[in-house]
Amino acid sequence: MTRPVWTTSVAASKVLTNAASKASFTMSTGETIYGAALLGGGTAATTKGDSAGGGVVFCVSQFSSGSKAVVDNDVLKVTVALSAADA
Repeated sequence: MTRPVWTTSVAASKVLTNAASKASFTMSTGETIYGAALLGGGTAATTKGDSAGGGVVFCVSQFSSGSKAVVDNDVLKVTVALSAADA
C-alpha cells in the first residue's frame, strides 16, 4: 500500500485543504480506524511503514466523529485542513 499524495487547493483564509482531492484508502481487512496523519519528506515518503528514509510528521489527529469501523473493500476518504495565522 502506498500513501496518497496530499494535493491541496489554493489557500483561502489562511487554510490549505485537500477537500477537492481527498486521500482515499481502500481497506483490505476489518479494522477500527481512530484518526489520520499527514506525513512527508524522506526518501520513500509514499511507502507505508518507511522509517529508514527520514521524513516529517506534519500533524496527527483523531477523527472528530470518533472511531470508524471498516470492513474489507470499504473506502475511507480523508480531508486534512492546515491553518496558519500571522504572528
